[in-house]
Amino acid sequence: MKPSEEKIDAVLGFLVNKLGCRSSIIAKYPWVVAFSMNRRILPRGAVIEVLLSKGLVQTKSLPLLFMYPENIFLRKSIMCHEKEATELLKLYQDKLELARCMKNGKGLQSVQAIFGDSSLTLQANCSRLLAA
Repeated sequence: MKPSEEKIDAVLGFLVNKLGCRSSIIAKYPWVVAFSMNRRILPRGAVIEVLLSKGLVQTKSLPLLFMYPENIFLRKSIMCHEKEATELLKLYQDKLELARCMKNGKGLQSVQAIFGDSSLTLQANCSRLLAA
């Protein structure tokens, strides 16, 4: 199935604007736009953003990090960074849980289960997860 123009724009916008990946690098790996924005790009992107901010990964390797199966992604991007592993794993799991919540239509209940605070709105919780 061919990705829609909107999806391509969203993925490219995220990779270029949020992660600072050059479009010429992405052009070498066009399959990256086929991955799910919510279930792969955003969760892994959140981890990659932290790694970039700490100088632990270079932008030229970003498309490959989206390609790896989950077990290899976890090993190469999270577990190999001992000091940051706990923080990175929690961040990744939170983003995956948010994607599952939205996919399953559970929204507020599942997001509140992550935070354990029923007084926060869905929008606030989702914003906290997506901003992390």
